[in-house]
Amino acid sequence: MPIDYRFSGGSYIGASPIIQVDAVVPAYASDASKMRLGSTSIGVDFGTSNYGEAEFRYIKFTGAVVAGDVVLSDASGKRGVQAASGAVATGRGIVGIAMASHPNAATTNDFGFILIRGVHSFANVATLGAGQLHVTMYLTAVAGRLGTAVVATYKADGITARTDTFTAGPTEGNIIELNWPVVSGNG
Repeated sequence: MPIDYRFSGGSYIGASPIIQVDAVVPAYASDASKMRLGSTSIGVDFGTSNYGEAEFRYIKFTGAVVAGDVVLSDASGKRGVQAASGAVATGRGIVGIAMASHPNAATTNDFGFILIRGVHSFANVATLGAGQLHVTMYLTAVAGRLGTAVVATYKADGITARTDTFTAGPTEGNIIELNWPVVSGNG
């Protein structure tokens, strides 16, 4: 059941779709505040899964990512890069899930959204057998990928498995729930 998040409310009418990749930060007419870098927006899932309301952060991507990758978001710098265990630079801070692919982000300006609260149905997760439902997720050594195997100090507090089994990669059916997740070095 694919997700189809769309902005809710009237404050972002004319703004970029949640899955759009922008080459510049959009400014609309005389009101440049419609899409500020680092802003948080609310959307609602209009897909058949009907996962309800979700929150998204608009950031600059500084490295290539695929839709569904877990991304480390630097709130002060308003930028993001694939998250991975093993390096504090890519494995500590607020994390979210990329809503679109940004294949050229390492060499061009790429701006877009990460999901920071809500349900994502095609997350980049390692292959996991039965028994994963409601289990806390961890960053893995594969950049952009989550797993449920304990990786000391790389627990993604606020990301929970919402399906029983997972197929490797950003695959439809890899359902996770995010609630302002942070990898802080605990767990």
